[in-house]
Amino acid sequence: MAPWETLPHATDLRVRVTGRDRVELFRDGARSVFELSARPRAAWPAALESRWIHVEAPDETALFRRLLSECLFEFESDGFLARDVAIEQLDDRECRARLEGACFAPDELLVDHVIKAVTWHGLKIRASPDGVGAEVLHDL
Repeated sequence: MAPWETLPHATDLRVRVTGRDRVELFRDGARSVFELSARPRAAWPAALESRWIHVEAPDETALFRRLLSECLFEFESDGFLARDVAIEQLDDRECRARLEGACFAPDELLVDHVIKAVTWHGLKIRASPDGVGAEVLHDL
């Protein structure tokens, strides 16, 4: 099974993210934001840029949403797409992620979804038989 999948929704974009553990869940949730937003029209550049995201929140659900929101900000602010995400540190209230990717001009991207926000609607991290999962609703 893929680490994330889109689910039917009338007006927005609902995504189910799964992982064997919380680190995979957070990594794949972050990756899904970039992969659902856009992809390069041509090949990735040979040299990738590293960026760090450090977020804090009062609980793990808020932390997950905050990480995804910061990933969306990286894309919206200057066209940064992450090709790889590594969760370097994760506990109940803090997450530090390393993004490997590149900045692209708008004409260098094929935009799939214009995500306006990562919402709270129905967001909850749940244990599953295979690990852990969450459903995220992105406002389009």
